[in-house]
Amino acid sequence: MSSPGIRYVNLARVLAAALPDAKVTLAVPEVHAQPGAEAFNVTYYKPEGVLSLAQRHDVVIAMSFPLPLLFACPFFRRPLLVLDFFSQFHIEWMEVGRDLYTGFHRRVWTRVGQIYANLQLMVADYVLCANERQRDSYLGALASLGLLPPATYDRDTTLRRLIDVAPHGIRPEPLPSGRRPVKGVYPGIEAGDKLILWLGGILYWYDPAMLLRAVARVRQKHPEVKLLFLGSVYPGGMDLGQGVRFREAVAETKRLGLWQNGVYFHTEWLPYEEVVDYLLDADFSVTTYFTNAETRYAHRTRFLDFIWARLPIVCTEGDVLADEVTARSWGITVRERDEDGLVAALLRLVEDEEFARTCRENLAAAAESLSWEAAFEPLIRFCARRGGPQSIAEPRHGRVLALMRSNIFYVAARLFERAVATLSSRRG
Repeated sequence: MSSPGIRYVNLARVLAAALPDAKVTLAVPEVHAQPGAEAFNVTYYKPEGVLSLAQRHDVVIAMSFPLPLLFACPFFRRPLLVLDFFSQFHIEWMEVGRDLYTGFHRRVWTRVGQIYANLQLMVADYVLCANERQRDSYLGALASLGLLPPATYDRDTTLRRLIDVAPHGIRPEPLPSGRRPVKGVYPGIEAGDKLILWLGGILYWYDPAMLLRAVARVRQKHPEVKLLFLGSVYPGGMDLGQGVRFREAVAETKRLGLWQNGVYFHTEWLPYEEVVDYLLDADFSVTTYFTNAETRYAHRTRFLDFIWARLPIVCTEGDVLADEVTARSWGITVRERDEDGLVAALLRLVEDEEFARTCRENLAAAAESLSWEAAFEPLIRFCARRGGPQSIAEPRHGRVLALMRSNIFYVAARLFERAVATLSSRRG
């Protein structure tokens, strides 16, 4: 599972426990059916069945609502629609577009993404995001879209009942006492090595090349240091994770003579429970990226597994959780593109066991307050409101014309983007 899957499995679990009288359905499009999902009590639906499924519930929570629901919802009071925008998608998709497309196709794809994100905001009755920076940005978007009328503001001048923060939580299970070792088992990684773990995809806004050069320098003094990229290529139909930065990382690894000789790429994603073995056998974690607008609004979900596993973190400064790394001594942050600073940070964690121990203790203390239950508290309040869930957003019937216009505009824009994609592929 990637971040959305992890998030919604835990969301269903938390809501079912907090609202025992409610029926909670974890619904997944049938096209994404996978073996093993039965353990999560997943309900699969076809596109033509999504509206019927939604109308059997009082609240629908999603990171994006499918088109049948978008077109129909202006004409129904229920279900209320909770939009879970746990990334700043306007900005993130700008970076994704840089990785996937070029020229005119990139411009069109990016614009269609912006139209789609705005449409989702327009239809939502309640919005969640992952941190206060994201909330500020989405409040600006809501205001620009005309979604903050006086009546909404008067009902709650903080606007928390319209948009609130629900960050990513950590794994709910305690640290296991026994585990299968990675060191001495994974080819090239020996029992006495110092293992650095990079968890998750190598997307456009990450900077693995600088990390690889830093690791090469560290290994001159400490050849026992090994770096493992775990799950570097995203599963699914898109080439997400196989783009420019991934290819750069592979090329730089080979140029430095580190390929299968100090640096290892486990490109395929592992089952969620098997990742635990790697987390618990690593010595510390690393994530390096560029200090851009994506970083400003990011809430890097891979950090939550590092916190759960008490893995000291080395990362680039600039995002919300990197600020916590510095403020709460979870590890060390470095400036963007600061190779010397990164070398010094890695050496300190390798050589200063007392400092590494302090980081692990601080991470253990932090983990106690980062549960999914705490993260979803605003949503639980929304759903458990006396008299049933109530939205302070403008009633959807008051948004009918704007929503219908936006729906039609989005479909036309998406069809145009598909035509541009077809022409681009033919030229290619």
